[in-house]
Order: sequence, then structure tokens, then C-alpha cells
Amino acid sequence: MERAEALALAAMLLGRYLDVLTTIYIVGSGLGYEANPFMRPWVSRPLALLALQTLGGLLSWVCLVLGVRYGRRGFRRWLPLAAFLVSWPPVLNNLLVILGHPGPLAFLYGGWGGG
Repeated sequence: MERAEALALAAMLLGRYLDVLTTIYIVGSGLGYEANPFMRPWVSRPLALLALQTLGGLLSWVCLVLGVRYGRRGFRRWLPLAAFLVSWPPVLNNLLVILGHPGPLAFLYGGWGGG
């Protein structure tokens, strides 16, 4: 594994794990709810949610790496940034909800619930 690929994997998984932690905090503290209808049932089972997010992070990372390996090799140095852009928007959304602002990603699911 090359350095850019390793950094991309770390960014991807860290973003996923922080999303899980901040979502559980938001739901548990009553600040909001999980806006994604697919993920909503998993919030009550943190270990299963963590496993699901790990799987999603790994699959996203594999797709990014394969896309660069078999696509444009010059973009390899951008892998960590691409991984950040893929997995960190939910974390930033959740941090805004925790700070008392409506999460900008809620429009994807038709509401402003956060999480």
C-alpha cells in the first residue's frame, strides 16, 4: 500500500468513526435524530453501526483506490483529499448540530433533524 492510499484509508475510516460517535451523541442527548432512514435503525446498536460504517468506509476506499489505479494515475496524490471529501461531510454536519445550528446535510433526507 502506498503512502497516499494509507492516508486515504485513515481519513476515510476516521471520518466514518467520528460520524458514528457524533451521531450517537446527538441522538442520545436529544439534540436531533439520524436523518438517514437507512442508518436510523442502526443507531440503537452502536457496535453494529460501527461495523456497518467500517464496511462502508472500506468499500468507498477500495473504489477510490481502484478508480485512481486504473484511471488517472496522476490523481494518486489527491486520494487523501478525496477520502476526506467523501467521509467527513457528515462529521462536519453533526458538529454544527451539536453547536446548535441546523445541519446542512439534512436536506438530503427532507428535514433538518441533524445526526
